[in-house]
Amino acid sequence: MFRTTIRVFEYERLVVGQTRRDVNGTSVTFGPSQFDALTKFAESSRDRVLEVGHRSIRFTQHVGYLQVGDLGIEVLPKTDRHVPTDTAPWHDALLGMLSEAYSLRLLHPTNANLDVQRSSLLEVYVARFLGYVEQLLHQGLAKGYRKVQENRTSFRGRLLVAENLRRNLVQAQRVFVDHQVYDLDVLVNQVLRAALGELARTGIRGALRNRLERARRAVPESIGPLPSVDALDRLVLTRNTERYRDALEMARMILLHRSPRLKQGDTHVLALLFNMNDLWERYVARLLQRAAGPTLRVVAQDRRPFWRPDGGKVRQVKPDIAIRRPERKDPVLIADTKWKVPRRGRPAISDLKQMFVYNELYECSRSLLLYPAANGCVASSGMFETAGRYCGTRFLDLFEGGKYNRAFAIEQLRKLVAEL
Repeated sequence: MFRTTIRVFEYERLVVGQTRRDVNGTSVTFGPSQFDALTKFAESSRDRVLEVGHRSIRFTQHVGYLQVGDLGIEVLPKTDRHVPTDTAPWHDALLGMLSEAYSLRLLHPTNANLDVQRSSLLEVYVARFLGYVEQLLHQGLAKGYRKVQENRTSFRGRLLVAENLRRNLVQAQRVFVDHQVYDLDVLVNQVLRAALGELARTGIRGALRNRLERARRAVPESIGPLPSVDALDRLVLTRNTERYRDALEMARMILLHRSPRLKQGDTHVLALLFNMNDLWERYVARLLQRAAGPTLRVVAQDRRPFWRPDGGKVRQVKPDIAIRRPERKDPVLIADTKWKVPRRGRPAISDLKQMFVYNELYECSRSLLLYPAANGCVASSGMFETAGRYCGTRFLDLFEGGKYNRAFAIEQLRKLVAEL
């Protein structure tokens, strides 16, 4: 277990010296060293995941987990529902949304003794990742061909003439060659080894730490380091490595959101952060696919050409969700997801302009803005003047009886689809 984990909501602020209660009810003080580490992390991050103020850190629309030395910080999503202070429902909701959106199945950790309700997101995430790694180790790690350039006593492959002359002018018994080797030192295994090494630097304790160390020892030391994080973008799975997909997706999150190597002694930061707008979009699209049934097809991020500048590249629009009948080209509904609470329950004019463009370009008579449920917000519908096309709003409630309920959310979307 971790020494301590606190939970905050998106857009909350942590001030140096502020005392919070951790998940076990113990008082924890946010200190200067943790502030300094998060400041450096924010400055080095590609995304604007944190806002740095005077001796304070403000969280943005990125939710997930931050490990700052021995302090774990869960950043939870939140609308202005009637649960303003209770973090448990939103902890479960975040796990549920991540499970659905990224097919991570985080709500079913491989360690049967892991208490999901009291575990941090990182613990549940690591337990799932280790489950995938253990499965790959049981099946046997994949081998592959890789190019090697080396000075050998026997000829193999292709002679590199210039390098051979430079190195072996006075030792004719050696040759410098370029050849292929078939072994475990391939990119997919390098990614796993790098992710396991990164997790070893976190504050994981107890049984989970033992599982991590066993997995690290089981990965051969002959597997070299990951060349760079950018190598992940060049990774192409084959029939032999397709079984790595889930593990690599989780390893990518671990490696992309770590802190840079700062000077020795700095507090280490590991972040598993997700943009809440993107997460909401993926989550709703997946639930709609489950709710649509066999007569409708749900397409996420459907693209259509929109504007072509003279001599330039065509610009495209891509609504979040398009719902079609298989026999029709044009959708029966265009939907866009918005992770925000509209002011007074009414959509912003900019959102309506966006939906107007979608309706016209897709020749779709109906469009919809999908928001998270919020106190006082009710569904509405309206018509674009002169266009004869409709745009409405719907509010998806993730909770039933104060508890996260995926089936309840799907049922709401099923009723929405039935109206089509």
